[in-house]
Amino acid sequence: MSSEVETSLAGECRNPNDQCRNNDERRDKEQLNATLELRASFVIRHSCFVIFTLPSAVRYLVKARVKLGKDRALVQAIDERVLGRGSIAGDEYLHNMEQARVTENGVAQWVETCFCDPPLSEERPYWEEYFDLLSVKDAHLRRNCRHENGTEPWACCNCDCTQKLEEKLRTQGMSFLNTLRLEKSDF
Repeated sequence: MSSEVETSLAGECRNPNDQCRNNDERRDKEQLNATLELRASFVIRHSCFVIFTLPSAVRYLVKARVKLGKDRALVQAIDERVLGRGSIAGDEYLHNMEQARVTENGVAQWVETCFCDPPLSEERPYWEEYFDLLSVKDAHLRRNCRHENGTEPWACCNCDCTQKLEEKLRTQGMSFLNTLRLEKSDF
């Protein structure tokens, strides 16, 4: 790059010729960089820190069953809008529950947009408080993803595939949240 000063992802300005000052700083930066690279499909590195990353979103079909005795706590967490509090995914948990469907055998299904590798590494602890996760699978063929197959770089930025997947899921089963609330009212 032509600039003498660049901004790292963490927002620190550094001279690109500057090296990490000591082993502790190098180790800290390497740990941060390794974490960021796990979530990125494109990384530019300079010296001992990441300058730019662009995460690649993947859509997963999640199938899960509410843990025995956790249905009331789950409804309360949703109603109080605290489900997933503290997670980088923010309100995505609430959106997922609003879109989730439940099958006749009581399995909840939803489409999860995730930037993690391995899938749901950020979200898993939040989900596992209430659910037994049965499966987490690619929700669509990656070869059909314009970004992943190289036909349109950055296509995920304006992609409507999550909406299409959720529309398809809406034709299956019943609303998970409505079903959960009806069951809760029976207690």
